Amino acid sequence: MLLDGLPRHLLDICPWPEFPLARPVTHFAVAHNKSAIYLKFFVDEVDPRITFTEHNDPVYKDSCVEFFLSLDKGASYYNMEWNAAGVCLMMYGRSRQGRTAVSPALIRSSDLGVQASGWSLALYIPVSVFGCDSGLSGMHATANFYKCGDECREPHYIVWNDIRTPAPDFHQPRYFGDLIFL
Repeated sequence: MLLDGLPRHLLDICPWPEFPLARPVTHFAVAHNKSAIYLKFFVDEVDPRITFTEHNDPVYKDSCVEFFLSLDKGASYYNMEWNAAGVCLMMYGRSRQGRTAVSPALIRSSDLGVQASGWSLALYIPVSVFGCDSGLSGMHATANFYKCGDECREPHYIVWNDIRTPAPDFHQPRYFGDLIFL
């Protein structure tokens, strides 16, 4: 698969010191073309928690990877979250409250692999999900990537771009990092 050969980015920030023990090593690779964002997570996590099976269930309670994306400098953003079975929670809005569910059926997952030492998940996210039918090329967005497990044996919260809040809260667009679609 194309994403297997691309550079991998490490999620290596654990902003909340009360959760330092569980730190599944997690990488992601990302690419895009005119029609889609391609994203693959690689997670070194033994025995991932998988309890939710319906799209838009609270998969963040399971072993979960997440991609939050803003195309308007954080005024609004998409939160896309997947458990280790590929079940997706996808919402859109301006803040944590009052979010609108988006049909995760638009996103295709593939190359779902669970091995003894971890799991991986490859995703195809069409740009039509974001209303960008002309593509993302040249667009400057902001985003963050996460690994969490709110109800895992050892809860954990790992981020790509640092978040400075007193408690775990990924819904913080002011802490998103730059994502430039070349």
